This record gives sequence, C-alpha cells and structure tokens, in this order.
Amino acid sequence: MPDLVVPAGETLYDAETHADALFIVRRGVVKLVNYLPDGSYRIVRLARRTDVLALETLLGEPCDHTAEALTEVEVCRVPISVVRTVMERQAWLSTRMIHHWHLAVQKAHGWLTHYATGGARQRMARLLADLHDECASAESPRPAVELPSRDDVGAILGITKETASRLISDFRRSGLVNKVDARRVEVDRMRLEEIAGSDG
Repeated sequence: MPDLVVPAGETLYDAETHADALFIVRRGVVKLVNYLPDGSYRIVRLARRTDVLALETLLGEPCDHTAEALTEVEVCRVPISVVRTVMERQAWLSTRMIHHWHLAVQKAHGWLTHYATGGARQRMARLLADLHDECASAESPRPAVELPSRDDVGAILGITKETASRLISDFRRSGLVNKVDARRVEVDRMRLEEIAGSDG
C-alpha cells in the first residue's frame, strides 16, 4: 500500500469517530490530542516511527484521541477490512496487534514520567532532544529539527505558550538552539541531554 505524506497540522482522524483504517507511522511525529470543553487542548502522546494508530477501531470503538501531524509525516494507511481479513487467515497478526496495543499503553505511561516530571527547562530539553533523535540518521547526525508551535509545546509539556516561548528564546541565547529557517532549528544534543537529566 502506498504511503501517504501528511503536512504538519493536518488531521489523520478525529476523536469519537470510527476510523476506517489503521495508520502506521513511517516518518515524522503525530500528536494525539484531547480537546477540552473550554476550547483548550492537551497533547497526551507523541507517536513516532513504527507506532500503530487507531488500534481501538479493531474493537469497533470510536477513536480515543484526535490524531494530527505535529511535523510532516509519512504514514501507511491500512484499511480495517484488510486488517480483519488478514487476522482471520493469519493468527500471528492478532498477537502482533496485541503487542502494539501493549506498547501503546507502555508509551502512555512513560509519557507521564518523561514530560510531566522535572522543571519546565528539563522537560523542554527532553522534548528538543527527542525531536532531534527522531530526525537523526547516520547520513545526517545533526539534522534540522522542525519545531512545533508554541501552543503545541505548551500542550505537550503542561506549560503556558508564553513559558514555552521564553524557554526557547533562552535556549537560543545559550546556543542550545540555532535557527535554520522559519520552522526548523539545529540543537546541541549533548548539552540538552545534560539539562534533561539535571536536578534543576
């Protein structure tokens, strides 16, 4: 099945709807979002390469979250009807789907520790380091990282967009982040890791 390239900001599927396909992330980052009654939102997880999205649809349940491209993403869209047919014929696929579901639960729990503990500066460093790692490769060990909007950074880290903006400005002044163009930056991965693991 051909992969789909989805621009940053586009929606793959909405919460409370029944998706007609599973989405396998090949490249980029997808944000899973909860929209609140007051119009605000919280990003509850970031999905990356090899993650499978909309697994709940296999149970006939509506999607738990809205899935939107945080960066430009490449996904493989597999119709649910195809997945069900293969699962009926290939028992191993059912086990594989359970494995992906378990992995998603583990990642959701890990998210709470990774982005919800420590000071705001630590959490920002973790996020930027993770985005760097997502883009890095042997051919491009120091890639240009696509920066999420300040609103999205705030929704990921549980801080205001003003705090997110101030921290990114501080990181730029410190040489931790260097602007490449309007949306992309290069980061000092080693120094970010030191901040992410510090006590303050």
